[in-house]
Amino acid sequence: NWDPYICEINERVLKIRITDAHIGFPTIPEKNIFASEKKLYPSECRLAGSNYSSNMTISYEILIDDEILLQEKHLVGKIPIMVQSCKCNLNGLNNDQLISSNEEPNEVGGYFIINGNEKVIRLLIMPRRNYPISHIRTSWLKRGSLYSKYGVSMRCVKDDETSSNMILHYLNNGTAQLCIFFEKKMFFIPVVLIIKALSNKSDKEICQTLLKGIQDSELRSYYRWCIIYMLRQVHAQKIHNQQSALEYLGVHFKFKLNLLKRNLNPEAGEYLIRKCVAIHLTNNEEKFNLLCFMVRKLFVFINGKCANENPDNIMFQEVLTPGRLYMMFLREKLVNWCQSIHFYLNKKEKKETSFMFNQANLRESVRRSLNLTKSFEYLLATGNLQAKSNLALMQSSGLTVVADKLNYYRYISHFRSIHRGSYFTGGRTVGVRKLLAECWGFICPVHTPDGAPCGLLNHLSLNCSITPKTQSTELLTSRMFKWGMIAVNESFDSYSQFYYPVMINGRLVGWFAEKLGVKIEKHLRELKCYNSDIISSDAEICLVEPSDLATQYPGFFIFTETSRFIRTVKNVKYDCFEYIGSFEQVYLKVAMKETDNFSHVELSKTSFLSFNASLIPFSDYNQSPRNIYQCQMGKQTMGQFALSIPYRSDFKSYRLISPQSPMTKPIIHDEYELNNYPMGTNAVIAVISYTGYDMEDAMIINKSSWERGFAHACVYKNEKINLNTLKGRNAKSIIFSSNTSSRTIDKDGLPMVGCKLHRGDGYYSYFDTGTNEFTVVNYKKDEIANVEQVTIVGDDDSNGPLSHILVRLRIERNPIVGDKFSSRHGQKGICSKFWPLQDMPFSVNGITPDILFNPHGFPSRMTIGMMIETMASKSAALKGVVSYDATSFQFSEKKTAIDYFAKKLVHSGYCYYGTEEMYSGVTGTKFDVDIFTGIVYYQRLRHMISDKFQVRGTGTVNTLTRQPVKGRKRGGGIRIGEMERDAILSHGMSYFLHDRLLNCSDKSISYICLKCGSTVVSDKKCKITGNRKQKCRRCNSSSSIESIYLPYVFRYLIAELVAVNIKISIQLKSI
Repeated sequence: NWDPYICEINERVLKIRITDAHIGFPTIPEKNIFASEKKLYPSECRLAGSNYSSNMTISYEILIDDEILLQEKHLVGKIPIMVQSCKCNLNGLNNDQLISSNEEPNEVGGYFIINGNEKVIRLLIMPRRNYPISHIRTSWLKRGSLYSKYGVSMRCVKDDETSSNMILHYLNNGTAQLCIFFEKKMFFIPVVLIIKALSNKSDKEICQTLLKGIQDSELRSYYRWCIIYMLRQVHAQKIHNQQSALEYLGVHFKFKLNLLKRNLNPEAGEYLIRKCVAIHLTNNEEKFNLLCFMVRKLFVFINGKCANENPDNIMFQEVLTPGRLYMMFLREKLVNWCQSIHFYLNKKEKKETSFMFNQANLRESVRRSLNLTKSFEYLLATGNLQAKSNLALMQSSGLTVVADKLNYYRYISHFRSIHRGSYFTGGRTVGVRKLLAECWGFICPVHTPDGAPCGLLNHLSLNCSITPKTQSTELLTSRMFKWGMIAVNESFDSYSQFYYPVMINGRLVGWFAEKLGVKIEKHLRELKCYNSDIISSDAEICLVEPSDLATQYPGFFIFTETSRFIRTVKNVKYDCFEYIGSFEQVYLKVAMKETDNFSHVELSKTSFLSFNASLIPFSDYNQSPRNIYQCQMGKQTMGQFALSIPYRSDFKSYRLISPQSPMTKPIIHDEYELNNYPMGTNAVIAVISYTGYDMEDAMIINKSSWERGFAHACVYKNEKINLNTLKGRNAKSIIFSSNTSSRTIDKDGLPMVGCKLHRGDGYYSYFDTGTNEFTVVNYKKDEIANVEQVTIVGDDDSNGPLSHILVRLRIERNPIVGDKFSSRHGQKGICSKFWPLQDMPFSVNGITPDILFNPHGFPSRMTIGMMIETMASKSAALKGVVSYDATSFQFSEKKTAIDYFAKKLVHSGYCYYGTEEMYSGVTGTKFDVDIFTGIVYYQRLRHMISDKFQVRGTGTVNTLTRQPVKGRKRGGGIRIGEMERDAILSHGMSYFLHDRLLNCSDKSISYICLKCGSTVVSDKKCKITGNRKQKCRRCNSSSSIESIYLPYVFRYLIAELVAVNIKISIQLKSI
């Protein structure tokens, strides 16, 4: 249904029409004759570092002067395929088949594989499609002297996802201007001119249509005079009917629209309206009615009868899903493909005098046309958008992110996160970051990062979803006419009673009387709950009633379009589940519990939380910032990140050696089968101030527990070695091979599986058949690594030489002093000491804790949930219970969680308060007070001191300033700034400061003239005696030269100042 591409070459019309498109399944290239199966699977692309893509073939027609000269199929390139989509080879496989395909048993897909990396297209928040929003923007005042801050904007989206924006501005002289966009350019046109171009109605009929539905007599009078004034302005330009309006638009816009020379001006005007004005509507009559509705809303808005609709409100927002963005980008690139054919034919026609439009030339132009492969690869690999129209987006970068699988929490968060857009990241306003009340149930109020993206990067609530497709409304519209809806063009008496304008998916279809509108709204909701064919179950039905206050513009709005926010609640009246949208939720009464005054009830008390936030045990007992911290730290935790580790090629991944399932966990933990991906260890903790090693956030770990494997972990690093990319070598003559026996290199030249690599050991070797030389490459990293796995990667033909391998190295990362740990309540701590078992405090039963936690961590952080978890897990361990339910909001003030689990402890013979008698491991004496002790599920974070410590003696320096370079990887130094300098001086460490800033930095010898204070002193060496002699160039003397130590950067500053004729004198005094 796409419009054909039309252009003109030598006064002949070239028309390219794409009639069909087909995308196949990913397969191995046909020239590979050794493969037993032609299907290509995602795991193979991950290991090979290639793209998971498939061929796209289009059927096209090329017409010259409306005569078909060529009608064929053409391969336009390889299109990346989303994993688990309908074109993926994994689609429809059960768990056993997924495992046999080297995938996770619960692989959900939703990402692309580009160069072996898993890429996710971000969910972006966009303005709600096909709905006019009235709002205030002070930036509109800059558009002209008459422009005001009031306007009505609308984002129009067609079924093929083509979008265009319209803004209806109010001018201070009582008129309105329509702002339209074409190829990133703005054009301002009087709205009445567009209205007259859309319909051949008289001025009286236009005035009556614009005044329809307005009851306020004062507003009606003012509005009428504004309409008359706008019509007079149009008549002053000799525009009296539809034909003259189209002629006027064609004269002024024909050149801007890049139309053919043979197109008439009225045709250009019609093209402008079709491409830029309410593009989601195909009928000019419907566009006419919509513009009249927008004008009415604008004038009601400026007179204070309608409220300002905040564009940051989720009511007026939707989500740009990956499929929609993919479709928009594909359409743009197919247009570019047509343009490439046009450019080639145009160029060839100018060069060749005997050029003819025949099938040979047309086939040649198609053969040389644009290939779409690299365009899609670049979009997904970098996230940067290369499109002429920018796809009506406010950003052209940051559209994709890597779906790194550090752990399962982080992986799922990539698919549930929504971003407001990088355009707002650098903004100073906080309005866009605020969490409004209308977001309840759709956006999680807890799960958002701190720092720059705070409030911009949010996460969907657990119960929230996005509508996948647009539902048809033809049957609904016909039924509404039978129920008493007045046609949009029929007249009615608006003085006797109020009439609701009925808008379905941005199309004004009619009017409902005020009393009838309430009945129809209830009837439609009943049909929606019973899954009727008349209206879809995910539709939004909203009746905005009129009010004496400045509220939302009244009307009867129905939305059945795609990309809307919806969530599930229980309808009390019909006792069923119902999808409600973000627009209609504001006008519904949704309660937590069933009462007489509410129509809907939440499914659960935690339905407003995100996936990560709902996994925090007893989160309702914690301080809010701690829950926010846990949502972030949960995504930085080591654990069992995948079950198909041997078939993954992540550059760097972390794995906990012996993870455990928590003893207290929310119900959702088992619903999502998270026991397959554990992320922590159940640790016995004692809340006690024991020695000085547990101050602030520091914590003491039992050395015996550490020796038994507590929180032991490893890091997997995958290194791709491709001999074809070696510089200065002929790729075809290099293969892996070895001629010497080595402890670390096998006979085939590959690393020995299971060997331990130290710095300087042989890593791999290769043989150059051109020079008959063997080359051994040594391991250059400082950390000791074990060769876990070596994977041979073949080429597309599978018959080339062995030149590409993937080596997985395992690096042990057992806890050391400085590593970071955290509970599930945002209580992060640093390991400060491994305390011997014999010196640890112990209980009457002889139990020594794994972790000593400072009691000062509770009063300021107020993480009562952690205290409850300590008691609950202790009770679960005593009773042999698998786990207790730790879902939030299940307890109340009358039935508290502390009392519930305290009674469980008493039943097991322990203290009600969770405390025990403990004895000092040093003296053996009993402590004066009982110690609070229990079990807490502790997480080990990926922040390790082995990755962060920085030590420098000597090393590389900056060639300009001769100071140490910065950066840990470059062996640089640590910057001592002004605050660090003041802190060092406050401790009286002046010599240390002098040593750091001079001796270990850019210390240099400088010669100073005592007479003039000049540093411009020559230092020459005598050729006869070999002695050095200094001489001042300013006073031409060598008798008064002294040498001192200065920072070289100071000498550099003096040289810069001298270069701009600024004299510097240094006065020296003897002390």
